[in-house]
Amino acid sequence: MSFLLLLLFPGLAVRSSDATPAEIYKRILGGRECHDDEAQYQVAIMYKGEFICGGSLLTPKWVVTAAHCGENKEKSDLTVYCKLCDHTGTDPSSTNKMEAGKDYTHIITKKEISKYIMLLELETPAPQNAVTVDLPSREDCSTHDQQAPSDTDLLVAGWGDVDDQGTKPDSLHCVDVQKIPCPSNPITADEFCTQPAATCGDSGGGLVHKTDGKNLLYGVLSGGWSSKSTGTVVKIFTSVCKHELWLKLMEIQYITTHRRP
Repeated sequence: MSFLLLLLFPGLAVRSSDATPAEIYKRILGGRECHDDEAQYQVAIMYKGEFICGGSLLTPKWVVTAAHCGENKEKSDLTVYCKLCDHTGTDPSSTNKMEAGKDYTHIITKKEISKYIMLLELETPAPQNAVTVDLPSREDCSTHDQQAPSDTDLLVAGWGDVDDQGTKPDSLHCVDVQKIPCPSNPITADEFCTQPAATCGDSGGGLVHKTDGKNLLYGVLSGGWSSKSTGTVVKIFTSVCKHELWLKLMEIQYITTHRRP
């Protein structure tokens, strides 16, 4: 199975009945500092030195993120920071504020494999002992209606605002969310929703269910939905369990893991 590199990327999927994107994200607050053993697969994606998106390390060679994170951007202007620990202050663009392995940060390939999901190939792989996400099995996906587990905590991580003043955290933040019925259309068959919708979940970041020592990736953050009148705010995730997408991700993971030196 091969991949077709597409040059068309959708815009940020913000759905709102009566609120602007800025208002949506300004009101989505919360989270806590991640524990040392949480979200170690999380990466930061930079564009011309500016933080734009989160992502998840699928293998030492590949990052999973949202397709809009690569929209109208040259691959040479994109940089990924793996095993990122902290940044100080509100400007994450200064690399000397990043604790990152600079020898494996450059992206050479970007591939859109669904309407909302993109793979980024690292020029030099992350260390083989780098923490990566796991993909749910076909049985897992079937059990959860090709979406994500219900009635259980799912983990989202990132560097989003922690208050109404737009304060950025100095360290990676995590939040536990749960899958809920989506409150409004249009939500596609490839998407599902969660609450609470904390900004610490960076666009492009993963929705992970921690179970049996694995970090099972069920979703990629693609947007948000908000209503001024009701105050309802949710996050929208693209499901990785959808048949074709799941197979492509599995293929990338298998080929990368089993490729001979």
